[in-house]
Amino acid sequence: MYNVLLLDETNDGLAEGIGRSLLLAGRFDIHCLTESVGRLRLHRAKTTEADLSSGAALLRSVKEYVSDHHIDVVLPIQEPMLARVAEVRDELCSLAKVAPAPSAEMLARVHDKWQCRQLFIEAGIDVPSAWSLADLPTLRADLEAFREPVLLKPVLGRGGKGIQRFDSGADLLAAVDSSQIDLGGKPELWMAEELIEGTNVNVCLLAMDGDLIGTAGWRVVVSQGHAFRSAGVLLDYYGDDRLQEFARRFAVVTNWSGPADIDCRMTLDGRVKALEVNPRFWQTTLGPVSLGSNFPAATCLLAVGEEVAPLRCPTGLWLNIEGIIQDWRNVRALIPALGRSIRGAHPKLLAVDPRFELDFIRFHTARQANGRIRQLLVRLKGRRPRPREGR
Repeated sequence: MYNVLLLDETNDGLAEGIGRSLLLAGRFDIHCLTESVGRLRLHRAKTTEADLSSGAALLRSVKEYVSDHHIDVVLPIQEPMLARVAEVRDELCSLAKVAPAPSAEMLARVHDKWQCRQLFIEAGIDVPSAWSLADLPTLRADLEAFREPVLLKPVLGRGGKGIQRFDSGADLLAAVDSSQIDLGGKPELWMAEELIEGTNVNVCLLAMDGDLIGTAGWRVVVSQGHAFRSAGVLLDYYGDDRLQEFARRFAVVTNWSGPADIDCRMTLDGRVKALEVNPRFWQTTLGPVSLGSNFPAATCLLAVGEEVAPLRCPTGLWLNIEGIIQDWRNVRALIPALGRSIRGAHPKLLAVDPRFELDFIRFHTARQANGRIRQLLVRLKGRRPRPREGR
């Protein structure tokens, strides 16, 4: 068994999903410095109040905890923590193994959407048309001639924050000229980007020094949440040669280490265009785990020097039960989408969210699915199913 210290300060679903992924692997004990990680029962720091506000403070807190609990792997979760770990990585490596992650320089490049766009272009990956507002007078003619919808994005924004939609480039320029939009005197921190009509698609990967260990591609079948975020209640995990090549090119050009989640849009004619990179595990990390590919476990095994076989690209449907519970209106879209998926010529494996300790369910026919959905609903209600009459 390996002791893994999760470094997280947000206590959101991502840290919980990674923790559960590691527990499901059966080879890890999980520790954290913060008071809790979702609903997980973990080993926590009890004798000291952890200070995670800077690299130096993080190092002090980790040093004390590592020496007391024989930590094998330190695993940062979110971008701010990745940046702090990058500051003191050499010092941390003298205390314990640190999970593979990008360098501080590469983290800064992918955090900047404009620089990230240049990385995609260098890798030969398709991107939407875009314009930096750093030199607005020069770009004015191009934007005025662009008649399709565009998005105004902060270059350093995350999670869809600050994004505004306009019907054309001319409408965006008019809003800027009339001071309806405040660029804060720093137009270089804003960009305009073509709005891609299509489907949210994510290309996720795990790499080590530019060598690809595994990939996972997923698209939203039933969505939830913010209009510009790839959140979903029902996700379709798929894999093909194009996805593998997409991930390989990115890993090679960036010499990537660790996990990455690339936000993309699939156009109506099937082309995939990259938008931005999240240099961490994706919010639906439990999806591939449910379908047989445990990316967090592989990351920690790489850190301790174990040989890791290439992860197969997971294929199947993943049902995020928590997304349904948060908003029951999602059920109205979920039921017909499930029906279309399980009645197809090649029914897919459907995995449910293991945070609810539910068994994985295989849907082979619509008839079997009907009975198993009934069992699932009964189990969620906490009671045994009543036998049907005539059976």
